Amino acid sequence: MSTHEVDLFDMLSGDNSPFTGFGVPAAADEIQWQKFSETVKTIKDWIKEGFAIECDDSFATVHAIEALIAQMWDEEWEPSLGDVNLFLTSFGVIITNAILKTLGGTLVMRSPTHADHASIWWPDLKIEAFPFHTVGKRLWNRDGVSIAFTCDSIAKLIQDRNAEK
Repeated sequence: MSTHEVDLFDMLSGDNSPFTGFGVPAAADEIQWQKFSETVKTIKDWIKEGFAIECDDSFATVHAIEALIAQMWDEEWEPSLGDVNLFLTSFGVIITNAILKTLGGTLVMRSPTHADHASIWWPDLKIEAFPFHTVGKRLWNRDGVSIAFTCDSIAKLIQDRNAEK
C-alpha cells in the first residue's frame, strides 16, 4: 500500500507513549542515528546541487522546502508520474532533522529500512509529530496544509506545553 492511501496525520497529543499503529516504536539507536546523520548530509548536498537550496538545521530550511514543493506544483508536478518516494524520503529527512535540531525531541523509528512512519516524540509534553506524513500529504495535495504551517504549529504547541509546566 502506498503511503498516500493511509490516513496520515501530522501530530498526536496527550498519549503516554509513541503511537503503535504503524509498527513497534523505538527510540533511534546509535547505528540508526549515525545512518540518519549520514543521510541528512547526503540529502543536503543533493538539494544544494539539484535545487540550489542551502539547507541548514533551522526552520528556514522548512520554509525553503515548502517553497520548493510549491514551485514543483507551479511547474505542473504530477505525483502519479513523479518519484514521490524520492522526494518524500529526501524532504522528510531534512524536515525531521530541522525539527529535531530546533525543537529537540526523540527520533522514533518503526522500521530499520523505511522512515515514512518515523516520528519525533516529546515524552514529557506528550506530543508526537510525524514529519514524513506532513511532507507526503503536501506532495500529494497541491492545496494541502503547508509544511511550514504544520512545523510552526508544532513549535507553538511545544512552547505552550512548556509554559504550562
